[in-house]
Amino acid sequence: MPGAEKLGQMPTGELYVAAERPYTLVLLAAPESRLQCSVAATFVPKADVDYEARLVLEKGACVASVSTMSGDTVQVTKPQSCQ
Repeated sequence: MPGAEKLGQMPTGELYVAAERPYTLVLLAAPESRLQCSVAATFVPKADVDYEARLVLEKGACVASVSTMSGDTVQVTKPQSCQ
């Protein structure tokens, strides 16, 4: 996986998706507390670009963060529906 050396012991996964078509991801976490967190986000991947998606917990809310492996922020939108 490109950039894996930066991730250390963080749980990761890798997948391939079609370029130039909207892709919706759903990120879930169940930290070691009674709280659970999930968030969905849609973005349009470009051909030959590697991306990283993260579930960020900020100010008590879950946020999906997508960036290119070179560090550029990728705009995500709230999905209309997941089918």
